[in-house]
Amino acid sequence: MTSIMKNKLKTIWILFITTKLFSSEFFSSYGRSLGDGFYAYSLAAESVIYNSAAGLLSETPEIMLEYEDLLKEIRGEINLNRQVFCGVYPYKPNDVVLGAGIFMFNSEIYKESLYKFIIAKNITSYVIKEKEKRKYITISAGFNLKYMVFQYPQSSLLDSDPLFDSGREKSVLSCDLNFLYTLNKIYYFGLVVTDIFEPDVGLKESSLLKRKVFLSFGYKYLKENFVIIPLLGIKNYLNTTDFSAGCEVVYKENYKIRASYSNSSTAIGFGFKYKSFSFNYSYVILNQLDIPSGHYFSLTYSIKETKEKEESIRTNPTYNENKEKTKQDQQPVQKTQKIKK
Repeated sequence: MTSIMKNKLKTIWILFITTKLFSSEFFSSYGRSLGDGFYAYSLAAESVIYNSAAGLLSETPEIMLEYEDLLKEIRGEINLNRQVFCGVYPYKPNDVVLGAGIFMFNSEIYKESLYKFIIAKNITSYVIKEKEKRKYITISAGFNLKYMVFQYPQSSLLDSDPLFDSGREKSVLSCDLNFLYTLNKIYYFGLVVTDIFEPDVGLKESSLLKRKVFLSFGYKYLKENFVIIPLLGIKNYLNTTDFSAGCEVVYKENYKIRASYSNSSTAIGFGFKYKSFSFNYSYVILNQLDIPSGHYFSLTYSIKETKEKEESIRTNPTYNENKEKTKQDQQPVQKTQKIKK
């Protein structure tokens, strides 16, 4: 076998791996280390990638930038990388969040661009009184519109392939539906359906971008300076089901460690926050493929953080209740002081 033929086979193999593994699969460093359960708890800019309805959990506008160098150990002279830039703007008076993202996957034989726009709104929020306890329930829904472009650049190894007789580029529109149910801001249940209408992304022959369904659950446990968030996720794709479990431990809001396991991957990660900046890292091992592990990094920036936090405290029902109780407790004291006078 000549060296040219070997290079062609290697190129075709990497093309197959990249299109199957990474095509239309965009994640963040944060989410990679928590598994599919993150669809129930994807805050701020992460909601553009995962569950747009979860963007309503955000208190501040946020932007995120991520760069990934993929399969570096096996790519040889073929460059594989992905860039992500996205952001959200929560508009609290109307319980609406807007967001957008640009996702670029680049190699020398295959390129993919995704332009994503999201909108989400709280459908309903209500309080259930049970004896002396109250349950705060919120149901949110989100809609994603996606414009995707698939390109196969000119390559001397693949120029004669009949696959490209009808062209080297295909663009399609697609959409997703997202839902989130929260109870007391402690329990989170997410439902995400991607590529609802299964657009055709094939060049010469039909190739449908198959629908995916994600069910996820999260629980927030507060203990002194720690917040512990276990997450469970179920993904259904191509008639197969993948289960995942992950957990994040947060210390004083600024230090985070994470880990997850699923049928397809094992991951660990950490995060660090300084003022309005957050840095996240994850290390991912693919369990079912003989492919080296990957390192992923992201940087996010939150806007108007202090002002938004103060506003959220003022509009928090629990804060208002405590404020009223404080006023009631102070009234008898004032009367007593008048009598003494």
